[in-house]
Amino acid sequence: MKIATEIGWSHKLGGARRVAFRILQELLTLHPENEYLLYSNSPHPQLPAIVRQAQMPAPFIIPPMIWDQFLFPHLCVPIANHRQRPDLIHHTNNIVSLFGRTPVVVTIHDMTPFLIPESFRGAHGAYQRLYFDYASKKAAKIITVSENSKKDICSILKVREDKVAVVPLAVDFSCPVAQRAREMAGFRQRFDLKENFILYVGAIHPRKNVGRVVRAFRQLQKERGIPHKLVLAGPNSWMADLPELKGDGVMNDIICSGPVSDLELTALYSSCDLFVWPSLYEGFGLPVLEAMSCGAPVVTSNTSSLPEVVGDAAVMIDPYSVEAICEGMRQVIVSSEFADDLRRKGRARARNFSWQKSAELTYKVYQSVLGSENV
Repeated sequence: MKIATEIGWSHKLGGARRVAFRILQELLTLHPENEYLLYSNSPHPQLPAIVRQAQMPAPFIIPPMIWDQFLFPHLCVPIANHRQRPDLIHHTNNIVSLFGRTPVVVTIHDMTPFLIPESFRGAHGAYQRLYFDYASKKAAKIITVSENSKKDICSILKVREDKVAVVPLAVDFSCPVAQRAREMAGFRQRFDLKENFILYVGAIHPRKNVGRVVRAFRQLQKERGIPHKLVLAGPNSWMADLPELKGDGVMNDIICSGPVSDLELTALYSSCDLFVWPSLYEGFGLPVLEAMSCGAPVVTSNTSSLPEVVGDAAVMIDPYSVEAICEGMRQVIVSSEFADDLRRKGRARARNFSWQKSAELTYKVYQSVLGSENV
């Protein structure tokens, strides 16, 4: 059986691409009898030769976003599909091709364009709502990453429940203790980080609630006199929109590192006194699972998918309340015994998720589309 996977979005090297890549790697191990195609706009030399890669990078004269959202999915992928004639194509990040009759599976991670439209600038949100709706109608099956996202998809896009399959995510960070120590030492030297620190990982974006994180951190400093710094690790594209990060002296105890490597990320998770992530809405919340797997005590939201990811292994708070975020952080900071209990529970919880399970569930979706006797 010939299965095509489409991994686009070369201008965004974030979670969706990493998830699609890891599931494909596991499928190669679990079901090597199939023929696998990869449509991508960047090379993936880590994949074995049995994966036939059709690389379609953006010409330098075309803006990457135009290529990723229009030309790559709606022109390049259909042409490649016509030539290769796979039995099924899996679009891994919300968009499906306008053309072609190959059976389609699409991964829709969450309903952010509908539920938090202010997260998108200009007409981008309207465009996303249109192609989410189109993808849900064209696809034979929809994959999403949590029961909460499934509920939102069925409710908002008017999709039958049996059309949507839940495939939870996973983490598999591997970094020896000595390597973590070297990475952390390098990070501390680069950013002059001598104190203990509280960590946030992700884009500095309104939906991620970074403004309230900063205000809760300031309140905790005022009330408890904590010596910690706050490390914000992730893209800074929306930083200018956050008033909490403006003003003289504001950045003295806040470090905006920008994107970090996986090794640095593992070191940060493993070394922080607290990981705080009160996102307003998530389809899954991969950084929370990453943090728990590395032994970081976690404070996160009691909304959307996050309770089903963390179980009882984190402090859950109202993300719209600065006081609640501050109180959740205080509980961890003032009690090393409580923090250690969260570390233990978090590691145990993270072991319930694996990429092998994710790949097995994905393969069952393929079977349901093509018929199990053909896959």
